[in-house]
Amino acid sequence: MSVWHPIVERVEEFSLDQIWVVSGLHNNSDINTIEAGWQVYPELYFDYQPRFFILWANDAYNRTKCYNLRCGGFIQPSRTILIEGAISPTLTVRGPQTELTIELWKIREFLLFCFIIYLNFNI
Repeated sequence: MSVWHPIVERVEEFSLDQIWVVSGLHNNSDINTIEAGWQVYPELYFDYQPRFFILWANDAYNRTKCYNLRCGGFIQPSRTILIEGAISPTLTVRGPQTELTIELWKIREFLLFCFIIYLNFNI
C-alpha cells in the first residue's frame, strides 16, 4: 500500500489505509479482527504524522480492542519497523512513492498471527 500524508483537520478525525482479517458475525457481537497499516490519528498519537499501526479487536469492538503495544496481544520482534513509528517520507503527487508491504500469516487456529513488514522508499 502507498503511504500518504493526508490532511486531518480535527483531533477526533483520522485517516488510514489497512489490511484486516475478520471472523464472526456482527449481529451477534462476536466479530474478531486483526488489522495493520498506516494511519494519521492525532487523538491517539498527539500529532498529524502517518504512523504504522496494528490493532486487534473482539466482541465487535464493544469492549475489547487493543492498539499497537498498548496492551497484551502483540509482540514487536523487529527493531527495524517501529510500531507507532512515524513513516517518512510519504508519497507526493508525481513524486517518489513510499510503499508499505504487510504480510499476515495465520499460525495455529487464529491464535497467533505474524506480521512481516517491508517499507520501501522512492519506488
